[in-house]
Amino acid sequence: MSQATRRDENALPTGADYLREILRAPVYEAAIVTPLQDMPRLSARLDNKVQLKREDRQPVHSFKLRGAYNMMAQLSDAQKNAGVIAASAGNHAQGVALSGHQLGIDATIVMPRTTPDIKVDAVRSFGGKVVLHGSNFDEAKAKHRCCPTNTATRLSPLSIIPQSLRDKERWGWKYCNKTATWIMCSCLLAVAVLRQVSPCLSSN
Repeated sequence: MSQATRRDENALPTGADYLREILRAPVYEAAIVTPLQDMPRLSARLDNKVQLKREDRQPVHSFKLRGAYNMMAQLSDAQKNAGVIAASAGNHAQGVALSGHQLGIDATIVMPRTTPDIKVDAVRSFGGKVVLHGSNFDEAKAKHRCCPTNTATRLSPLSIIPQSLRDKERWGWKYCNKTATWIMCSCLLAVAVLRQVSPCLSSN
C-alpha cells in the first residue's frame, strides 16, 4: 500500500515523520544530484559564503521535477493506471511529463496558448499530452479542473501538497551531507515543517 493511500495527502505530519519521508523520497529515480556552485564575488560583497544550487541542470532544467515525481510515485496502482492531469505554464508540466514517462503513467497537461513553443515541445518530447487552452495560467487551470478525465487524478499545485514539499527540501539534506553543516540542516528542516504548520496557525 502506498503512502498516499495510508494517509490523506493534506494531512500534516509530525517533525519526525516529515524528516523520515524526506529521506525516503524516491526522487533520485528521476532527478540527479545537482552541484553547488561557489559565487566568489557575491560572497565577498556579503562577507559570507554564497553558493547556488544548480537545479537548472536537472533533466527538465528545474527543481519542479522533484515534487512531481515524488507526488506521482506515491499514487496507488489504480491511480497510476488511470493517468494524471495537471495545469502548468512550463516547468511543472515538464516535471509531470517526465515523471509520467519514468513511472509508466499517462500524463495530460493543460497549458496556456501563450506558452513558448520550446516548453510545449519539451513536454511532448517527454511523452506528455498537451492541451493548449486560454491566454494565461488561470484560464488553463480552470480548463484542467473541468476537463473530462473519467478517473484520471488531478494534480493540485505541487507547492501546497505535503507529499511534494517533502522532496523539495531533500536537496537541503543532500547539501548537509556534503558539507557536514548539521546546524544548517536543522534550520532547513525546521523551515520545511513551519511552512506546513503556519497556515493552520494563522487560520486559528
